[in-house]
Amino acid sequence: MKFFRVLACVLGLCTLWLGAAAPAAAQNYPKGVVKWIVPFPPGGPTDVVGRIVAQQLQEVWGQPVLVENKPDVKARLESMGLEVVGSTPEQFERFVRTELVKWAKVIKASNIKVD
Repeated sequence: MKFFRVLACVLGLCTLWLGAAAPAAAQNYPKGVVKWIVPFPPGGPTDVVGRIVAQQLQEVWGQPVLVENKPDVKARLESMGLEVVGSTPEQFERFVRTELVKWAKVIKASNIKVD
């Protein structure tokens, strides 16, 4: 149960940080065409959801949003020497645990009390 409380605090802090930075960053964003990359082949449920989200973003931003299906994104990133987070359940778990440890130290240093 303590794990979920710490996770909730971490997510809350990230949300507050992003919310505080958003107005300054959003003044001139986006400029021009936005590419929305869907890492799955066209026609599947992920593609449909991606296109629905892109349409909504286009209405909100007033800028064209282009949906690109690139099912080989993972292979391309790996060929460039990058590690795709969560390519296996064990890697994703390791990433999440590392992030939790890092953010737990930040929370502890800031004297935030968790009930």
